[in-house]
Amino acid sequence: RAEKAEVAMGASVLKLLAEFKRCEEELRSMSRDQTTDIFNPKVASLRDKLKRTYLKVLQDSQKANKERELARVLWRDVIYATIVRLRQEQQKYEGAALAERNDSARRDRDCLRLHFTTFLRKSEQFYRECVAAVQESHGSVGVVLPGEDAAKVTEKGAKVLTAKSGYACHSCYQSLIYLGDVLRYEQTHLRPHDKRSFKGPGSCYRQAAYLFPESGNPHNQLSVIYLLTGEDFRAVYHNYRALCSAAPFPTARENFKLLFDRIRARAAEAGEGDPRHFGAQACASHLLWACAELFSLKTFRGAEGGWDQLDAHCSAYLAHFRLLCKLSPKEQRQKLSQIRNPRREGGDASTLAFFVRTTALAICNVHECSRGCASEDPARRAWSEGALPRYLNLAVSSQVDLVRYCARVEGGAKLGLPAVNVFTGWLRHNKDALSRIERGDDRQLEGKFRAFKETLVSVLLDEHEALGGGGLDCARAPLGELLGLTEDVELRGFVPILPAQRGLTFEVWRLAQRPTEGAHRARQRLRRIAASLEEISGEPLELLTGVPTSTRVTTTRVGDFTEPQGGGLPDVSAFREGKANRVPRQDHLGLQATVLDLLCGKKAADQEYLDRHWRGVELVARSRGGGHGEESRKRKRIPGFSFPA
Repeated sequence: RAEKAEVAMGASVLKLLAEFKRCEEELRSMSRDQTTDIFNPKVASLRDKLKRTYLKVLQDSQKANKERELARVLWRDVIYATIVRLRQEQQKYEGAALAERNDSARRDRDCLRLHFTTFLRKSEQFYRECVAAVQESHGSVGVVLPGEDAAKVTEKGAKVLTAKSGYACHSCYQSLIYLGDVLRYEQTHLRPHDKRSFKGPGSCYRQAAYLFPESGNPHNQLSVIYLLTGEDFRAVYHNYRALCSAAPFPTARENFKLLFDRIRARAAEAGEGDPRHFGAQACASHLLWACAELFSLKTFRGAEGGWDQLDAHCSAYLAHFRLLCKLSPKEQRQKLSQIRNPRREGGDASTLAFFVRTTALAICNVHECSRGCASEDPARRAWSEGALPRYLNLAVSSQVDLVRYCARVEGGAKLGLPAVNVFTGWLRHNKDALSRIERGDDRQLEGKFRAFKETLVSVLLDEHEALGGGGLDCARAPLGELLGLTEDVELRGFVPILPAQRGLTFEVWRLAQRPTEGAHRARQRLRRIAASLEEISGEPLELLTGVPTSTRVTTTRVGDFTEPQGGGLPDVSAFREGKANRVPRQDHLGLQATVLDLLCGKKAADQEYLDRHWRGVELVARSRGGGHGEESRKRKRIPGFSFPA
């Protein structure tokens, strides 16, 4: 197989590969000698030759680049090895300049800093040339490098990425990762702390994540950036993404300890997280501390107060989250601006992103705890079995508050339903978690989940009617999956946790880069939530097919009825258990609206009654409330039904 691959590569590519290997071995032998000057002309010449050879390979065969791992070898031996040596020299000169305070040491330090700056800028230019070489030979894959204007980038090639773009995407992905690293080192080693900007490296890492979503490497690098800028919430979120990718970053689990140690230190200094004082920063902090319990070795060894700490953090997070969901979108934006976030997201995007990311973190906690339940370590397994119901309760309870927010607040559905879509899509593909929620020992959790489903149905009906009604059958909108919703763009590649993301392939990437919320996307989101809810509940949801949906059913029974003389509709009295029995009587027909629940629900026990009096009658019912007997604050709703002609 290897011989066939070499024949397929062609003689010119094989010659370049042989030249690359020869230069690499020679450079490595010289680098083993730590006394060799890093600015030795022969070493510099070998580095330049390796770069030129690599560029030629990229232009001729990106497949060879991926199979031989040339990019990794080049970064390790040419770029990173030199950066390590320069950092060591810089630290030595910095120490001498401070200790001796002599002009000679300072001159040497400044000279070295100039060499360091020059090397990093040449490396930056090299990786820019690598991306350009790939896009010139293959066609544009949509990469916009730092400093380039997206509107002025020349488009060459297909408008969307296809499976054939795989090698080109991988080559650009590697170049973007290393370009981001070079730009990050320039900021951390050559810029004062108050003048650092990580916009450039962040852009490179995010585009690398889009090009190769299976990899956890870009998310690990983003986590490093957000840790440096003090954005703890994003740092933990992206470290979870690095851990839960198809190709996880090797040290992602170990990195959590460093992350949480720094988060605790910062929180202690700032005095954050007091549950008596509501704030979005405290809300985020309590969620992160609840995450931290999963990665604490003391917890698994039975440290005192382990359960108390987890329960306290979960309760405090839910209390803060519930308060946040009671605010208007404008007030939420003001509260969320308290979270340390130098890279501001404009308008309502911050609220939407916060809901999606908190949902993703809650789901990740459940998955990590489920792994612990299967651990060979008895202490970890025992702790995880006890913690899993707590993490499930945190995830479900926050979703109950979120759907109530969608039902109650004007414009809330636009901000909350993307996160609900993530949660229902996860449960649809995670039968174990669904079974624990619905058939576990925690009756309170089961009740919360039932409340979540009931309120969500009401929200879907409201939003469906606001969009003009009609069916949400996927056959009527075949492009819906390809457009990519906002939450799909945010969570693309999160397949180990969210299997629903498998449908988002290369074709989505360009179309989903800058998703704009509109009626079509909103309808697709409703359709996907409704489909997930239908599978979760095991009951048909008529919203998907365009058939009118009945009002929400709790427990309804038909009382005695008398047939009217001369035919016509019978006079029926109906009773409903629960607080929702607030619908007015339809006096002109002598039929209460609650009976419609029974009629549209098609209960087998009442089939005789239906056959006798209602065969052939088409009923249309509309649910107008906000859930749990609450009246929706969006618009004034009047429950009722009508008989179509």
